[in-house]
Formats: sequence, structure tokens, C-alpha cells
Amino acid sequence: MTGNANKDKTPKRDERPGWKKKRWQVLTVFVLFLFWVYFIPRFPFEPYQLYADLTPQERAAILPFEKLSTQKSYPFYRMKRPGKFQAAVSQFPDARSCLVASEAEKAKPDLRLMDWDKPKSTKGVEVCLWHIFSSLNTPERVQQWMIFHDINARVGKPRKVGLVTSVSVWGLRSYQEHNAIWPTTGFLRFGHLLRFINRGETYGATWREGNLTSSGFNNSNTK
Repeated sequence: MTGNANKDKTPKRDERPGWKKKRWQVLTVFVLFLFWVYFIPRFPFEPYQLYADLTPQERAAILPFEKLSTQKSYPFYRMKRPGKFQAAVSQFPDARSCLVASEAEKAKPDLRLMDWDKPKSTKGVEVCLWHIFSSLNTPERVQQWMIFHDINARVGKPRKVGLVTSVSVWGLRSYQEHNAIWPTTGFLRFGHLLRFINRGETYGATWREGNLTSSGFNNSNTK
């Protein structure tokens, strides 16, 4: 009798609580949301074109440069550890490979128009910044490049150590004010949602005796 009584107490399918009836629907919606956030590029939805909102005046303000950087002419400074950056260097062998398609084949491309959708890792971003910054080749031009991308940038005072003079540029794109530039997909692109734990994206470059010797990018600047 006891066994039958326990069986009778088991709730029938139609008698289950509402949340149990709908849990699979809720789970499905949640999974679809995660898929949407991670794989749909940028916001708002397509059609989307990088730099489509630039005015004619902004497009005309191209930063000057003397020579476009390539891996042969100005090799990426971290290639002393080739295994770590080899894939990124192979994908981005020069400054042109880092630009949007409309600029990549021009004789005088606009180096501000980096294609942020191309790099799939921070290593790719670092390699592209190296090629672009070494093409611009002065702290002042790199500062203007950063300002174009809503990066709060400043040029430091020259420092002399021994016989070597160095100058650095630092920049912060604050998540208090902007979403992330990179990545262009996934949760991290909603940078303002992370502003309580992450200051934003930082950028940097250093010249010694007029030659670019290092550059960097970091989007994990926890408070």
C-alpha cells in the first residue's frame, strides 16, 4: 500500500509547476540569445559598414606617411618568439592587410581605417598596430590615429637614458564612454557592460632615437 501511495503522490505531467513546464522553452531562448550575442557582428544589425558614418571632411583628413610597413622592411618586434605570433604575422604581413578592403589597394591608403573585423585574437591586433604605427612613424601621427578611434591619447615627454632618447604614446578607450573597438563579436564588444570591472582598452607605442621599438594593445585592464 505504501508503494502505491507514493506513486499516487508523484505529480502528473500536467500538474507540474509552471516553471518546470516552460524550462525547456526558457533554456532554448537563452541559448539562442547567447548565439546571437556571440556570432552577430557589431550592433546595430546588418547591413553594417565600418566607418560608414564618416563625413567628407573626416575622410579627407588622411594621416601622412612616407612608407608602408611590411614584415620584410620593418619586422614585428616580438618575432624573437616566432611560435607565439607566427600565425598573426602570416595573416597580416604588412599594413595593407590590416585595412578595410576599400583602402587596401590604394596607392595612398588611409591608415586610420583598420579593419577591426579581421583580427581573431589580440595577437592579430598587436601585429596590425605595429604595421600601422611603424608606417605612420611618429608619435604625433600615432596620437592622431588613436584620437580618430576615440582613444584618449597623449604623447609623453622625451626621456633620455644614457645616449638613447625615447618617446612614448599612451591611449585609453574607456568603457565608461564607449563600447569596445575589438573584438567585434562576442560579449566583450559590449564594453560598457564591463565598465564596473574593466577600465577599457589600452594602446601604446615607444620610439627610441626616432625608430618604433614596441607597441601594444590590452583589453583586460581590470580595476
